Amino acid sequence: MKTCPVCDGSLKREDNFITYKYKNYTKEIMQSGEYCTKCGEAFLSSKDLKASQKEIADCSRRSHSDTPPINTRTASRFVLGHLADEYSDSFC
Repeated sequence: MKTCPVCDGSLKREDNFITYKYKNYTKEIMQSGEYCTKCGEAFLSSKDLKASQKEIADCSRRSHSDTPPINTRTASRFVLGHLADEYSDSFC
């Protein structure tokens, strides 16, 4: 049996729900991996991560789809206006 490199507890292969947080979104994801029975630390292989990759990508994609697009013209005018006010005394 494998032992935990953090606390020397035993590792057990299982599926656990983990909470994935991205910006203002939170999602519970079923994550396969080896979990320590003593400290709860998770050890995930590339195969384990690949299995949950789609759900994580969906969560971040959802976050970006709810963000309104920036109006670059308005943002540029705002920034340039503040720069002009800040440096107007320098050019007199």
